[in-house]
Amino acid sequence: RPPACVCGHPRGLPAPRPSHRRTWAAFGESAAMPSGQLMTMPLLIVNMGGEMVYILEQRLQAQKIPEAKGQKVLSDVVRTMYYPRFIEELLKP
Repeated sequence: RPPACVCGHPRGLPAPRPSHRRTWAAFGESAAMPSGQLMTMPLLIVNMGGEMVYILEQRLQAQKIPEAKGQKVLSDVVRTMYYPRFIEELLKP
């Protein structure tokens, strides 16, 4: 007979229903959801923001915007993107 998992669900059976509760205490997690899942959206937003800055920089160069103006635009975008209050709200569970 296959051993049961941490929550008592026998191995080898079909995947548990969404209502099946699992505890992550055995893996060092106190929350019902692993922290990796909590960080997915913030990481996606930061990653997409970085891509946006890259594309914006390419467009500024293609349109021959003066260097000083382009740097100002990019600085403003990055400053806003990493504004401490925004990051704080982004990382709230």
